[in-house]
Amino acid sequence: IVFPRELVAGENYQWRVAGSNEKCGPGAFTELQYFSTKAWSCDTFTFTDRLSFGSVPFSSSVLEITENVEITDVNVLAIEGFYPGIQDLTFRLRSPSGPSIDLLRKSQDCPQSGLFTYRFDDAFFTESDSCFDRLPYLYYPDEQLATYRGQMSAGDWRLFVFHRSNSNGFVSRIAVEVCHNPAVVSTGEIVGDSPEWSIFPNPADNVLRFERMVYDGSTYLIRVFDAAGQEMASNVSSDSAIALDIRSWPLGVYAYSIIRKDGNAVPVSGRFIKR
Repeated sequence: IVFPRELVAGENYQWRVAGSNEKCGPGAFTELQYFSTKAWSCDTFTFTDRLSFGSVPFSSSVLEITENVEITDVNVLAIEGFYPGIQDLTFRLRSPSGPSIDLLRKSQDCPQSGLFTYRFDDAFFTESDSCFDRLPYLYYPDEQLATYRGQMSAGDWRLFVFHRSNSNGFVSRIAVEVCHNPAVVSTGEIVGDSPEWSIFPNPADNVLRFERMVYDGSTYLIRVFDAAGQEMASNVSSDSAIALDIRSWPLGVYAYSIIRKDGNAVPVSGRFIKR
């Protein structure tokens, strides 16, 4: 299957197929199916061991990451410290597998400053010769952090700080974000009705209805969740039919559960589409 565009992480997609030929024409569509792509899971690793520099042309700090995942994205959330002339600094990062990439090359044109907080992300864009007048400095790295995609994260990462003058300075905090696993995590058929309940329409636009096939006066708890597991609705009722207003909900696939409050019935669960 070739998709017309790249699939977005954390989204729900529906699909169905129908056959067709010249002799018989188009056939009927299959039942609607769905799959969900997983949102990236990101972890932040913070290092606060002080890295001092001054008399030697460069210093380095070891950033040990113990979690071993296949990298889909890396961002440097913070490099914080002090140096009298930040225009003299170059920051370089190296993964356990290499290579080293320049996050920020020294710029002769920047005014002198003291405290600094840099943040590097391939999604940012700032002209490479720009100087900064606010904190934190959001910066597009001189060499892309995407270089590390597909590598395994565990091991000793290194931050190198190069400088030209003999002034003393330090880095007090480094924070690195590692993201992983944008993958298909669930597939299946969009299901709805059970022998005890009818849930319709599916797909639904504005209102989703829950109706009991046999009314016995019992009280039920109906809960609905989005693809991320967030509860969207909770309703306790002994009515024979319940109408749920979903017109303001985002499009996608939702899961529901129906539980009899006295516990004397098998819980009912399923999924529906908000379109």
